[in-house]
Amino acid sequence: MAQIFSKVDYIKANIIANRVVSNIYGYSKMVKKDAMTPDMLVMRQGILQDIVELMATKDKFGLDISISDLVYGVYRQ
Repeated sequence: MAQIFSKVDYIKANIIANRVVSNIYGYSKMVKKDAMTPDMLVMRQGILQDIVELMATKDKFGLDISISDLVYGVYRQ
């Protein structure tokens, strides 16, 4: 899927992924990528890919959805 994202979209996707992984691992605050364990980084990569695909689908179909709300809802514990 050839999709060009703006720098803002890239930053948003990374922040959402970082927050989700941090929450899954029990952190109340977001852990930055450079402070994550190898296991966290593996999980983060898969979640980030899902977020990027979801953002592309949202743009493609003009969906009125909140990416962060959807992703946080899926991974809420």
